[in-house]
Amino acid sequence: MKLLNTTVSVGLALMTLGQAAYAEPTQEQRNERNPVWDVATKQPVRRASSRLRRSVDKICLSADTRDLAPGAYTVWWVLYNEPHQCNNPVPYGSAACGDLDIANPAARATVMWAQGKLVGPDGKAHLSACIKKGELTREVFDMGTREGLTNPLGAEVQLVIHSHDAARYDDARLLGEQLTKFVGGCTDTGGATAPECRDAQQIVHEAPEQ
Repeated sequence: MKLLNTTVSVGLALMTLGQAAYAEPTQEQRNERNPVWDVATKQPVRRASSRLRRSVDKICLSADTRDLAPGAYTVWWVLYNEPHQCNNPVPYGSAACGDLDIANPAARATVMWAQGKLVGPDGKAHLSACIKKGELTREVFDMGTREGLTNPLGAEVQLVIHSHDAARYDDARLLGEQLTKFVGGCTDTGGATAPECRDAQQIVHEAPEQ
């Protein structure tokens, strides 16, 4: 009887552990998986996806994408803390917000640098970035409220993958700007025609239903 009781106790403990391991995310944590969108075609990039983890004090995004031209890229957070105040959605998925909403104070939007990325001939890139509540990164756009992330569990989170054309490996200063500035390497210098900076791909994680 003593051995049976021990076995039952161990079994119940393992069942409890299993239930905890596979518990659904609570309101304090949400996990989402969405496509990566091609800006030119407005279609999902094949075999590319983005994963967003939300908690009460930060968000973390991890994405694997492909079909990018080789070169230098910047990646930008576009955070809409009050997405129910948006009226101009981008044409991807079920987005509520878009560029015209950044200037709307009611949307409480912030646009800021997330990371720089060099893409090789295979056209693939892995993105990984976290942002804490109220945190500002090294480059923040003047448009928007400049508050950063204030509503981690309810914000619409977008990331823009911004192309800077061929990476300038021959010029360390210029390469650094290509990886950190929105127009890095794409401004006219010395009378020469510079390549155009352009949005290549975009990620949209809509606000969860409350």
